[in-house]
Amino acid sequence: MEKTVWVRKATGLTREIGTFTAVVIILCLVIGAGWQKRVFQVTGWSPLPESTFVLGLSPMCFAFILTAIPALATFFCLGFLSAAMPRSGGGYIHISRVIHPLAGFAVTWIEFCWFWLAYGMISTLILESLMMFGGLAGWNIAPFVNPYSLFLWGTLMIVIFAALCSLGVRWFGWLIQILFWVPALILLAMYGIYLSATPATVEAGVVALMGHTATEYTNAALAQGMATAFKGGYWDAVNVAVIGAAWAWTGFASVTFAAGEVKEASKKMVRIMMIGGIILTIFYITISQLMANTAMMAGKIGDWSFFSAWGYLSYGGGSLAKAGLPPVAAWNPIMAAIAARGMGWTWIMLFLAVVGAFWLFNDLPPIILASSRMIFAMAFDGMLPRRLADVNERWHSPIMAIWFTVVWALIGVASESGIFNPGAGGINIGPLGLIFTTGIAAGDLWDYLYFTVICLAGLLIYYRRRDLYDRSPTWKVSIAGVPLVAIVGFIGVITNLWCDYVFLFNEKALNVGGITVSLESILPFLFTLILLLIPVVLYFYYKARAKTTGVDYKTIFTEIPPE
Repeated sequence: MEKTVWVRKATGLTREIGTFTAVVIILCLVIGAGWQKRVFQVTGWSPLPESTFVLGLSPMCFAFILTAIPALATFFCLGFLSAAMPRSGGGYIHISRVIHPLAGFAVTWIEFCWFWLAYGMISTLILESLMMFGGLAGWNIAPFVNPYSLFLWGTLMIVIFAALCSLGVRWFGWLIQILFWVPALILLAMYGIYLSATPATVEAGVVALMGHTATEYTNAALAQGMATAFKGGYWDAVNVAVIGAAWAWTGFASVTFAAGEVKEASKKMVRIMMIGGIILTIFYITISQLMANTAMMAGKIGDWSFFSAWGYLSYGGGSLAKAGLPPVAAWNPIMAAIAARGMGWTWIMLFLAVVGAFWLFNDLPPIILASSRMIFAMAFDGMLPRRLADVNERWHSPIMAIWFTVVWALIGVASESGIFNPGAGGINIGPLGLIFTTGIAAGDLWDYLYFTVICLAGLLIYYRRRDLYDRSPTWKVSIAGVPLVAIVGFIGVITNLWCDYVFLFNEKALNVGGITVSLESILPFLFTLILLLIPVVLYFYYKARAKTTGVDYKTIFTEIPPE
């Protein structure tokens, strides 16, 4: 029987994503809820006397600086690998060709699981964000505060954005730029608000928006044990903050999965990735510290302020309800609204609601773009049913792969909405419901496992696949005879393993060291194991099947796919 390699001579995808749109895709997916919520959240977990902040930087700000090291190393490796193998599928192509096909399939499948989880959860979180700002504006949000409304909303969002992205990358480019520029311009206004704030305006804003003074918040937090809640020092708090900072970086590989649709990807992918990485680093460090500086202007009592108190009462061991304070959890855009109200800018509330929601809305197109291209590439190689590699001839879009992602994303919608959490008013489906509450808790680890292996591929490409290394037209630089990509890859492997360790062992993450044997505690690992078994079974099934269908698997994984 004559052996075949590819089911067709061309993928059917077209290169229509320009450099600017590619950078925007990175920014849109990464800038989501992390910068809005995590600064206050990790401060609430580990409140410290503010005079102990090193160089005046909050632990979260320093954590953003530290986590930028593995992030930027991975950005570079992704860019170099995509330049050497400029095809849609990203890390699946890179890892399967450089390390091993099963490694590429399994690790990318886990990354796909992170993407569909994020797709469903963020779709639902949009309504929660809108409800939060709507409540502050005096809207009646009661009809929407239930798992059923959230589930219906999240489902509607994933279907709408999947339909829009089915129209191809040209329409996608227009959509993503609209969703980017609106919140980006308002975000610049937030910088102006923080830079213009004074202690008097922040104090006045807290009273105007919350109906209570900032000092009331600080007193309430101190009365509920804020000063003694955290036993560690500054660097211990930074270690806790790494969880939030690392989480905020997740998703930056998005555009590399669509490298086969980026114009001149072989020449521009390193530049695209590094521009995106540098912009994100500057943004995370500056916006988190400016917000912290503004919040620390109000409610000063000794070593504490409104900043630490609001975080502690919202996410730490304190309670807003117990203190008799409004049930408004600490978010960055709300802090900007407080400062703006203190300056008399009452009209700004609507715009800040837009910026909060839009930075969630614009996550959705990059997620569906990236996740569908993972499935497309694996199906094109014959690792999944070939139908999932079908491309619409009119829109040049892998529609089957897109809707395959939607089906999986319903798990994320169910998780964020609480539809199967009886404690939140959802449906009781017994122990199976734990999958939607605790089973998906390892999602961050899935993403960083992918980053770690990507850096390993960057480290090894010169030594294992010199032919692929030579295909890259840029950045083939050596230092003392060692290729730059190998050096950066080594740094990326070590620093990403550190992030993996934090996710596994920190008590605010999976806390493996202190785990108790119960279904809830071990379910994230069991669910991850089940997800990993899927590609293992499929790999050996299709490898065996290839012997009867005439597909030359050995050749597939020594070459990169056609365009």
